Amino acid sequence: MDRRPSKVIDIEIFQDASTAWRWRLRSANGEILAVSEAYSSRSKAEQTAKLVRSADYEIRCEEPTVTKKRRKLPL
Repeated sequence: MDRRPSKVIDIEIFQDASTAWRWRLRSANGEILAVSEAYSSRSKAEQTAKLVRSADYEIRCEEPTVTKKRRKLPL
């Protein structure tokens, strides 16, 4: 059974304000889903964007672990 979504996801390559290259993942309705780290060259940004686009990942959603803080009891 193929679980891939039927909608197209766009990846845009762009230069940010500091002239670093990044990619932006957009959903079919145009909403920005993710923005990459900064790359020094357009080719590096394109290379990782292609990896993300071609990846067949299993998405897992896990609840964050909450750690309780210990309270100091008065002496």
